[in-house]
Amino acid sequence: MDTENLKAFITSSRFIFAPYNEWDFELDPQIRTNRGAGIYGAFRFTESPDSRGEISFGSFTDKNSYQAKQKGETSNKAELKIKTHKGIGLKIRKR
Repeated sequence: MDTENLKAFITSSRFIFAPYNEWDFELDPQIRTNRGAGIYGAFRFTESPDSRGEISFGSFTDKNSYQAKQKGETSNKAELKIKTHKGIGLKIRKR
């Protein structure tokens, strides 16, 4: 691996906890050296052989240095509006 031109590094280690066949829980923390850090996760479950679902969530925070760099690179020199990105989702599938 050529490290002379390395500008950034991203690492992510997914952890899955599945004590039962009916559900599991996943955590996926991330570190991006030039941008920031965050965590994503999901709780997956089955209600029956014909029904399953997932509740997912995430949060990611940009570093101040990343925000300043993005301001300099945008065409209108505007600041990023959001420093911390958060979200939640729900999926349910029934046959």
